Amino acid sequence: MRLTLILWSLFVGQAYAQCEQAVTADEFGQRISKGTAAFSNLEADGVQESLSWLSQNLPCVNEPLHDSQVLALHRLRAFDYFLSKNPGQTTLYLRAVLAASPNYDLVDDWAPDGSLLRRYFEVAQSWPTVPYRAIPKPTDGTIYIDGQKSHQVPQDRPYVFQYFPDEGDASFSGIVEPGIAAPSDYPSAIGDIGHLRIPLLAASGATALTSGALYLLAVRAENQFWDSATPCEQLVALQQRANGLSWASFAMGTVAVGTGVTALWSGAF
Repeated sequence: MRLTLILWSLFVGQAYAQCEQAVTADEFGQRISKGTAAFSNLEADGVQESLSWLSQNLPCVNEPLHDSQVLALHRLRAFDYFLSKNPGQTTLYLRAVLAASPNYDLVDDWAPDGSLLRRYFEVAQSWPTVPYRAIPKPTDGTIYIDGQKSHQVPQDRPYVFQYFPDEGDASFSGIVEPGIAAPSDYPSAIGDIGHLRIPLLAASGATALTSGALYLLAVRAENQFWDSATPCEQLVALQQRANGLSWASFAMGTVAVGTGVTALWSGAF
């Protein structure tokens, strides 16, 4: 399954040519909803089945995805990585969810207070700001990033990339992971988009610093917990705060290592 998703990110252009028929945005959104319902029912196989269909058919979508569909797709992939016990990728995709809707909040049924998923979500909310990067404007057609017309791409999180020529169906649609260059085989005035270089390592460094800061806050809360001068009525809150910050530090540290390794592995330095 993971190999399928990696190939999806790298070869969306080639995959489009294999489509037997176009897929509408509404049909694609219905499949996302099916996978989300499977997660709500704790059906891991149902989540995997939906993602398998989505990975095969995203390159065949013949119209821009709506904001809500982009959010739901990122959320479903976050859920899948959460079920696979991958805190780094879970946090990255929750960051993509928040980028699609900054005021979004996970419902309590999915992520009650104190749960791991809630802690990863809080890490995503405290994510350091990383500037977008410009890509060449197409001489023909339109580029959509996460459902919006744009010539700027994020450098620290996954995003949906779609290119539509002025006539005909999409040349390609797919998810681009951090550390992977945006697709460049569309008509543009500049041929080479390049890779994510210094900014990717900068994002890794900023994330590592945030992880360290969260750890220090966790230690401070723990020290307050054991301080004999601390009122008893504050102990439960301090314990929850220390535990939550510790998990947040761990998740953020995992993301820092992941983005750093990606930068080195892909030559993005």
